Formats: sequence, C-alpha cells, structure tokens
Amino acid sequence: MMKPYIEARHRHALRWIVHALENASIPYLICGGLAARLYGGRRTLVDLDFFVPLKYFEKAASLDAAHLVEPAHFHEGAQWQLHFCAYEWEGIRIEIADAERSLIRSEKSQPWQTIELDFSHASTVVVDDMNLSVMDRSALIAYKNLLNREVDRLDLREIESSS
Repeated sequence: MMKPYIEARHRHALRWIVHALENASIPYLICGGLAARLYGGRRTLVDLDFFVPLKYFEKAASLDAAHLVEPAHFHEGAQWQLHFCAYEWEGIRIEIADAERSLIRSEKSQPWQTIELDFSHASTVVVDDMNLSVMDRSALIAYKNLLNREVDRLDLREIESSS
C-alpha cells in the first residue's frame, strides 16, 4: 500500500488527539473517512472519527475542556445511534464515539445493527512518526457497505482500486 496522504492541518489535529489518547492510556480505533484514507481512499476528509471502548469513553470525553465543542451525549440520526463527544483542533472536528453502544443502519426502514469492532484486530498504519490504530480493513469495508451512503460507496471504490 502506498503512503497515505493527509493534509498538514488534518495531520496536526490527528497528532494532537492521538497524543492525548495515548497519554491517557485510552485505546482507540480510527474509523470513517480517515480510515478509508489510510487504506487508499482519496476523498477530502470532513472530520476525524474515532471509537474507544465504553470503559474509556468518559475519560476520552474529558481529555481537554478547552477544545471540547460537544460534550458526551447520546445522538440518534437517520443512520446512527451513538454516544459521542467532539473536539476541535485548529478548525478540524474530531469525533470520539463509544464503541460498545453504537448502532448503525443503511436506511430508516432497516433495523439497527451493532458495529463490529475488535480492538485486538486493529491494523497499525504509520503516518509520519505515529503508529495509528485503525479499524481493520475488512471491518471498515463491512461498516461502509452497511451505511451505503454516497461517500461510503466512493470510499469503497477507492479502497478497492488501491489494493
């Protein structure tokens, strides 16, 4: 796999949050568009998405009050039911969700499904000098296939074409 390209502003935000999570001994998985980018996707990143185990979620939600823009709360949307918080670092949004209580679906008419996350099977991707813990490629593909939004279909095409 070729070296993933991540814009400087996203790399700075990534370095900040990974440093904060690791200093607090919080395991994490990178997911969403950033994970797709790390597996060969090329679309513009909107934000940086992370999952943490439930027992670390409150700790992750209190890493840095100065950069917290959404405190920990439950959110239900058309395709998501999850507990999450959001930080902002130099204009980049960073969302951290509880891995164990998160549900997704592809459409409102579909049943909710758990997100299959296995922290013990995370992939490690090196960016600069950071060893990043990333959602396993096959789990990311299953996750994006289930969501099936246009951005997910684009990510899947780009991941496939990079293999």
